[in-house]
This record gives sequence, structure tokens and C-alpha cells, in this order.
Amino acid sequence: MRYIQSPWFRKLGSIVLLSMLCTTFLPVVVAANDSDTANLTVQSSPTATYRTTQEIHIRHLQKDLELAAQKPIPFPAPYADMYLSFTNNLIQPSYAVTQQGEVMDLDKGTMLQLDHTIMSKLRTEAAALHAKHYGKLLKWEEIHVLLPKYAKFTIKDLETGQEFQGQRRAGSSHADVQPLTKADSAIMKKIYGGKWSWLRRAVLIKHEGSLYAGSMHGMPHGGDGIPDNDFKGHFCIHFAGSVTHGNLTLDTAHQAMTYMAAGQLPDYLATLTPVQLMELWTIAINRQDAAIYAAVTGQPSAKVTTIPFASAIRTSKPTKKKVDAIQSIAEPFQTTISSQIRYSLTNAKNGNKKYGSLEFLMVHPSLPGHWVIQDIHVPSKKK
Repeated sequence: MRYIQSPWFRKLGSIVLLSMLCTTFLPVVVAANDSDTANLTVQSSPTATYRTTQEIHIRHLQKDLELAAQKPIPFPAPYADMYLSFTNNLIQPSYAVTQQGEVMDLDKGTMLQLDHTIMSKLRTEAAALHAKHYGKLLKWEEIHVLLPKYAKFTIKDLETGQEFQGQRRAGSSHADVQPLTKADSAIMKKIYGGKWSWLRRAVLIKHEGSLYAGSMHGMPHGGDGIPDNDFKGHFCIHFAGSVTHGNLTLDTAHQAMTYMAAGQLPDYLATLTPVQLMELWTIAINRQDAAIYAAVTGQPSAKVTTIPFASAIRTSKPTKKKVDAIQSIAEPFQTTISSQIRYSLTNAKNGNKKYGSLEFLMVHPSLPGHWVIQDIHVPSKKK
């Protein structure tokens, strides 16, 4: 009994007990630290300064990405508006993540061959992040009721994140809107670089706790109902399926921007004919919009840093339309369309605009999917 009561024995017992506790609980602690912490960021275009980021935790994600088999990014590249980075790695590859949970290593130009479990987890995280960043895609008939005449709401520019207050004043086929105050007009003008413009921009409409996807232009015109707001007239906001008041037709650029504001640009592209896609290409040139340009040309959106035309496209009227509309496509298909386009090239020394014929090679690689522009032939200068 004296051995049991001795300080030496009691100390030995404490050591044994501590060892047992460590053996029991240490694996739990280690397992809890197995999950890698990463940042998943969504932005509507490679140049967008408005971004939404959230932490995600997936076990061994960084190691799995580093060890994954790779293959070249296919043509067309999957549309990706999300990017992955790790908090414990300052120098790291540029990973792009699609809504389907696919991962591209943009530095290497490869697709990572990941386990379906990892892709499923990434797909779940991507869906949650999309819901935070983008707006609901509602048809104009629904928006017409939800945003009645004289309704006031917040308009948020998807590219910059800047926002201002507006009021619907009129509009039966789309919303005719005015900034509420001088301060709101100033913010709107700043969004457009200090100059009023017809340029279409993807916007989020915040009203009574909901967020709707839309597209606005920035040119005062027509009727004016709010005095002393430094905005002489109104501007237009379009939504899915809304049409112009003049000829009651869909505006391609407004629809593209609306679907972009909902995070669903590929869905809109899938509805376009080759000729309409070529029209959207000219819009991307005029806007110098990297996201739309990448989507219509099948390139990885995050890697488009320069667009090989100056912003001087004036018309896009096809002279030959071998394919105007195709109801169904059972296999990969391609066609060539000629178009007379007024353009200027970025390498033109004097900046003069030229009138020439461009050949568009249009490809529809697979289903589901959409037409893409695989190649554009610019005729050489005649001597």
C-alpha cells in the first residue's frame, strides 16, 4: 500500500492517464485539421472589382489538386466565373472553378481530373456562392408586377459594385427609370466613366429584400418626371424577355447582360443562332467585354487579357448566311458566315476605320452547349 500512496507512483499514474487521454483524443484533433481552408471567389468577369468570397473546407483539397491527373483545356473551354485560392499558400496556381465543380489550372492550361466526390462538394459550394452574388432571373411579366410604377429600388452595377437609388416612372415593355437625386445621378455617371452612354451593363435590382437580374443603359432620353436630379429624361432597365418600346424586339445586348447578372450567360448563348452569336461578338468588341468575348470564342474567360480589335465595330450585317437557325443539333456541326463589318484593327497606325469582309468559322461542338466562333479571318491588306 505504501507504494500506491507514494508520490512517485501517483506521478507515474498521471503520466499513464495523460498518455491514454492523448491516445484517445489526438486523432480527433488531427482529423479536424485535415480539411484544407480555401477561398472561393465569384466575379462576373475577369475585370470585375465587385466580388463575393467565402471560405470552404474540403479534406485534402490542396493535395488532391496538386496530384490530380491533367489534360488540356478543351475547345470550347467550360465557362467559369469562380476562382480558388488557398490561405496558406501565397504563391499558387490560378484555379478556375465551373458551376459543375470542374477545376482548370489556368497557368498550365489544363483541366484537372478530380474524384466525383470532390467535384460534388465544389459544385455545392459554387451553387451557394452564386446565390449570394447574382440576382434572380425573372421574366418581364413577373418583374412588371413586382416593380410597379413609382416603385423605388437600389441599382447595383455588377462590374464595379457601385449602387444608386432609382424609381420606375413608366414603361410597358421594360422599365423606364430615373435616378432619385443628384447624388444618385452622379454615381450612375461615375459607373459609366463620367460620360453618359448607351452601353448595356449587367445590374442587380434590390427591392424589398429580393435581388433581381437586369440590364441598364446609361443615356438620358425621353420623358422626365423627377425634377432637380441632374438627369434630363429617363434610362431603361431590361429583364429576361423584355423588349424595346419602338419595334417590340428583344435587344441582344440587354438580354446577354441580364443573363450575366443572373450568373447564367451560357444558358442565354445556347438560345442563339450563329448569326446572333456573331452580333454578340461585335457587342463584346464594342464593350471590350472580356467575359462575353471569352464565352463566344470558347476561351477560358480568366485568361482573356486583350481583345484583338479596337472598339470600333459599327455594323454586323451578314452578306451570306449559310446557317440562320437550327432547331436541333445531333452531333458537332460547323459553318462559315461572311459579314461586312466596319472595323479598325488594334495594330492600325493611324487608327482609321476600314470596311472589309470578315469570315467567321462557327462551331457547335456538342450538346448541351452553344455555338462558338472558332476562327475569324481578317483579309490581308491589298497592295
